Amino acid sequence: MRILLSIVSVLLIMMLVLAACDDAADVAQAPTLAPTSTLLPPILTETPRVTATQTPSDTPTPSDTPTPSNTPTPITPTSTATYTPTPPIVRQIISSQNIWVREGDSFNDGTIALVSPGTEVQVEGANEAESWVYIRFVDDEGTLIEGWINATNINSDSSTPIPTIGPTATPTVDPILAPQLTETAIVAVTPGPNLSDINILAYCRQQDVPAPTVRSNQTVSVEWSWFVSEPELMDDHLANATYEVLLDGRLLTDYDRYRTQIRRESDNNWYIYWYVPVGELAPGRHEITYYLEWAAPVNDGYEDFGPGTTNPINEGNCVFNVIE
Repeated sequence: MRILLSIVSVLLIMMLVLAACDDAADVAQAPTLAPTSTLLPPILTETPRVTATQTPSDTPTPSDTPTPSNTPTPITPTSTATYTPTPPIVRQIISSQNIWVREGDSFNDGTIALVSPGTEVQVEGANEAESWVYIRFVDDEGTLIEGWINATNINSDSSTPIPTIGPTATPTVDPILAPQLTETAIVAVTPGPNLSDINILAYCRQQDVPAPTVRSNQTVSVEWSWFVSEPELMDDHLANATYEVLLDGRLLTDYDRYRTQIRRESDNNWYIYWYVPVGELAPGRHEITYYLEWAAPVNDGYEDFGPGTTNPINEGNCVFNVIE
């Protein structure tokens, strides 16, 4: 019996030893597995990340605020009248010819500049007789012109009467805006004369110009002119010339009121014209007599005229008829 138990014990021990060897072989033959990552993916939640909070800087201690002084009670101003500037008196030149702006309130005063028909001018006032007005306007060159013109050359307006200022205003030309004007400073072509229906040359016989036949219902102007080769020569002529032009023995006065601008014509000479209106004439024979003399010698670019020259005077005439 004991022998049998011993045999069984030996067999059990051998079986355990074999089993252990098999497990060791299995362990030796098993492949090596790559280690798996043990990091877990981040868990996303809707809770925002907490950012670092900056340490606030020191807040400076405010300085002492001065105690405000007592504010005076404002004084309510009294009502002040509103200044309303007086609107300027604006009129229009109604003459059909260019007219001279003069230094004074008469045709004997010197000329400053020409003003053309239709120009709007500012009227400053009139002389005591209200026959001349002092005007201001800006010409085509941007120059301020001031001076006197005859009151008949502007349109009337009873709603804005012109104040009386007397003949004391001093005409001026702005020295900054333009150079000094002379009588020939403005050079432009003057429109054809339209003061009257017919213009009659004062010395038509001497020029071999046929005298026109005029009807009694037609208006007439007496015409004459002067020319020079260079425009600056015209000043000497105007300064020294005296015209005596008569119609049927009646002297035509204020002729410079009807003088045109200087202009250059096709013969390259420079001309000034006079067109003096005499209105409607009675039927019959009429005669114009023309006489010109100079206070000092002048030259027109071709000849000398005046005292001590071969042309001390210039004269002529024209006879014409007026019919019904």
